[in-house]
Amino acid sequence: MYGRFDTRTSLIVGITVAMLGVIASLSPALAKWTPLFWISFLLSAGLLAGCLIALYFGLFPKTASPNTSLVYFGTIGNMKVDEFRRRLRTQTDAEYHDDLAEQCHVNAGILARKFWCLKIALALLLLAALPWTLTVFLSKHIGQ
Repeated sequence: MYGRFDTRTSLIVGITVAMLGVIASLSPALAKWTPLFWISFLLSAGLLAGCLIALYFGLFPKTASPNTSLVYFGTIGNMKVDEFRRRLRTQTDAEYHDDLAEQCHVNAGILARKFWCLKIALALLLLAALPWTLTVFLSKHIGQ
């Protein structure tokens, strides 16, 4: 599932940055901007920026662990190797299974948050399409 998120995110980031680049490069001098152009430009740029912000929050790593897991890299990496070995050797099967179950639950929560951010980004990208198209159209007509 993480791979699907990363693939979709890369595509959306590329589209969003390209759309921002198009309106930035086509925009006429500020003196030529009309009220309608201001509105369409700010609306499309704001929605596209919101899309990138939503993607950022989906991509930002959540590395805090609710326990001292022996299967999670964050807590393992913070232990001294001798402590990790000792705890690993003394862990019971039941403790190991509980640790795995808890880590699966944490990972599911992280993934759910990532896909919620992706949904928000996609919605903002879709909403940006109309004002972006108007901005491109107006850029061509008021820039002449």
